Amino acid sequence: MGKTYIFCGQAQLPYGTDIYEQFKYITVLFEIDMETEEIVNCYIPVYCAMCNEFMSRLFKGQSLKNGLEPILERIEEYVHLVSKKALINALQALYNRYMMVRRNMAEAPPPKKDRQMRKLCLSSTADSSWRQEL
Repeated sequence: MGKTYIFCGQAQLPYGTDIYEQFKYITVLFEIDMETEEIVNCYIPVYCAMCNEFMSRLFKGQSLKNGLEPILERIEEYVHLVSKKALINALQALYNRYMMVRRNMAEAPPPKKDRQMRKLCLSSTADSSWRQEL
């Protein structure tokens, strides 16, 4: 397993349902391996243990390389809850956060190796005018 990040997405639950009266919002948490883009772990605190375990099995091991669509297809096939639309909305929010981080990682400049070199040069030279130019 590579470097993992945790992401969350939230959405309002359907008004008037028992789950809305108790929680108001659904939160979906994914731990994602950023190298493989695989979902390593999943937790949805709103659901009971059985539902959370089912969702965890449904999502764990899925890849985000091909977007969210394959996961949404699995939800359409296997999930039949009054909160399904809220679950999908929370996943879309989570996926948007994930994509923002991916883009930022791709756009980040590579680490500057010359900083170490500058420190070495500064510590080893006696010429103070040269230090000020850096």
